[in-house]
Amino acid sequence: MLAGAGRKTRVHQVRGCSPLFLCNEAEIVSELSIFIDESGDFGTYDIRSPYYIITMVFHDQSCDISEPIAKLRRDLSNFGIDPDHSVHTGPIIRREKEYEFMPIEERRRILNSMVTFIRHCNIRYHCIHIDKKHILFLGKGL
Repeated sequence: MLAGAGRKTRVHQVRGCSPLFLCNEAEIVSELSIFIDESGDFGTYDIRSPYYIITMVFHDQSCDISEPIAKLRRDLSNFGIDPDHSVHTGPIIRREKEYEFMPIEERRRILNSMVTFIRHCNIRYHCIHIDKKHILFLGKGL
């Protein structure tokens, strides 16, 4: 079992069986792309960085997502952002570098385009949320 956000997430129990979040209507996918990203600092607990989050995105290669990708690229281009730019939400929210002079309305449109992209893609995702105050670090207590 993995601890997460006040609840427990069951991990697959039998070798060779895929976790249910990888199945598409009780059908095991034949070719699966998996993208993994993390957020947070895995160091000791700090009030400014209390969590460590791991997100896995699963894409069944038999599902075509080229149209949602093309729409997101068009949206980014319309916002004056290079369509090949890797968009991260943190810098948009914190108005870092390339977003520092961008009005809140435009930054919201970028975030909304990303949400629309996710909602229209036939992908699945799973997040593991680790509350660092419950982890022992090199002999340090809770």
